[in-house]
Amino acid sequence: MKTIKLYFLAGFVCVSLLLQSWPTQASDFQSKTRRQTPIKSKKKAANPTVNADTSTDELNEEKTKKAVKNWVYLCAPCHTVQATGTENGPPLLGVKAKRKFTLVQLKRIFAKPEDHGLSEAIPAFRKLNQAEREELAIWFSKLTKPEDIVVTTDLPNPPPFIFVQNCAGCHAPDATGNIGPNLHNVINRRNRETILKLINDPASVGITSNIMPTFSELSEEEQKEIVDWLCSLATK
Repeated sequence: MKTIKLYFLAGFVCVSLLLQSWPTQASDFQSKTRRQTPIKSKKKAANPTVNADTSTDELNEEKTKKAVKNWVYLCAPCHTVQATGTENGPPLLGVKAKRKFTLVQLKRIFAKPEDHGLSEAIPAFRKLNQAEREELAIWFSKLTKPEDIVVTTDLPNPPPFIFVQNCAGCHAPDATGNIGPNLHNVINRRNRETILKLINDPASVGITSNIMPTFSELSEEEQKEIVDWLCSLATK
């Protein structure tokens, strides 16, 4: 009987010892597990910054033509057709200009005409809807040099480059008029000598508005090229 009691007592002691050591072993196991298992960061990966200048937006032929037309009518009067700039607007092409006038910046400028910088430009930009403004920004952002701006007309006798570069902003590439008057049949209203004076010194023939600038810097050959082409627009 005593033997049974001794065995029972010994068994009870062993069980007690095991129960006391179990939490420590479990804690050691959990600690090891924590050290071995990589802790996942709760922070979400930052979204990559979208650079709108790498936009893959492409304009179809129709939208491209519309963008060029809007450029000539709305932007060229101050920046010239080739975006080389005037006293009223800075050059928009070239290394420095391209850094400043990114696609993001162009969209921002076109979206808020009141922030454009030149009050006279506000009414013109308000004529464009949001889609047309974005198309103009996308088209221009893909240009790298003035020669990239190609203006076409439906005239059988296309305008010389010197006319497009200097006159199309106000008179349109086809000379049908914009800010300036329609020049078709101008030879029936003014003779060649007067037209040449208009190019050299508008004030000398009664043009008092400063909208018509002087182009006296053009060579005689360039002026003659413009006048010859204007004369070809006369209705026979």
